[in-house]
Amino acid sequence: MSTGRALYQIQKIELTIIEHSKRIKAINVQLQDDAELKQAQADCESAEAALKEIARRIKDREAQIEAVASKRQATETRLYSGTVGNPKELQDMQMEIESLTRRRADLDEALLLM
Repeated sequence: MSTGRALYQIQKIELTIIEHSKRIKAINVQLQDDAELKQAQADCESAEAALKEIARRIKDREAQIEAVASKRQATETRLYSGTVGNPKELQDMQMEIESLTRRRADLDEALLLM
């Protein structure tokens, strides 16, 4: 290969590099000044914050449901264990189980509506 031809090839490559560099700079400038992109990023951040809040509320609600279920289970176990002989206490325990069942249903419904 002659020296002139090699220099010509190098010059073509350099011109291509310069052309691509200019295009990259133009794209970067366009991206920095893009109001739509900034708005989309702000919307995304807002949606992420809302998602975190909803996830926190769901976790709290699930903890409440678990506490109610645990208390109901403990009360049922005690009710049917035969260790309680007082009819008034047995009636109170039965009413508490019914109340906890209704509370669980309300919490489940509220969780579904989140």
